[in-house]
Amino acid sequence: MRRLLPSRRSGGWFCLGVVWALLLTAGLWLHPVLHGQWSPDVAARTALTAIGQSALVHAAGWFGWRWLWGCGIAGAAIGVALLHVYAASDMAGWEDLIGVMALMFVTLIGLAAGLLAEVASATWKWYKRKNRPPGNPG
Repeated sequence: MRRLLPSRRSGGWFCLGVVWALLLTAGLWLHPVLHGQWSPDVAARTALTAIGQSALVHAAGWFGWRWLWGCGIAGAAIGVALLHVYAASDMAGWEDLIGVMALMFVTLIGLAAGLLAEVASATWKWYKRKNRPPGNPG
């Protein structure tokens, strides 16, 4: 997977961020379009939400925090899928609210899991470097 991702602090993260923002926007726009509730106001808000989430996770990738990037992307993708699953069910008018709450909750869980993985990875690297035998560079 490292070969598919750009190196840290490269412009490739901007390109990935734009593509992800467009995909996420399309996924979020699908719900109001299918239910006949599309309006320019809703479209602008969902696009800004997708751009914000994409900027957050791809900035993490740009800094080299690949676990945070991957878990943030996975959380948002699963969240959009749950949004559509809950919106398609009949919950007496609560399906939209529950779908959006599921999207936000799962996205935050993904970001938290990525942050935890980054901390664990940094701790493991520090531990290996700290406990290296003297005279052994690797």
